[in-house]
Amino acid sequence: TLFRSAEHLADALLQLARVFITPGLIFGSNGNQYIRISLCSNETMLKEALWRLKTVCAPVRFSQMEQKIAI
Repeated sequence: TLFRSAEHLADALLQLARVFITPGLIFGSNGNQYIRISLCSNETMLKEALWRLKTVCAPVRFSQMEQKIAI
């Protein structure tokens, strides 16, 4: 599997992209396959975070990630 859990994905993105996302598990036991991204920031910062995520995730085929996370 690509990621063991949403928590594992969140940890990896924090370390590699320096972007904090919330694992869905904190919203209930069924949330382990999901992540939550807060949009409570200005547009410039959101664009920077998206660029960082794209840069880190580019080597991974989107179809593989699509199976592991909900967008």
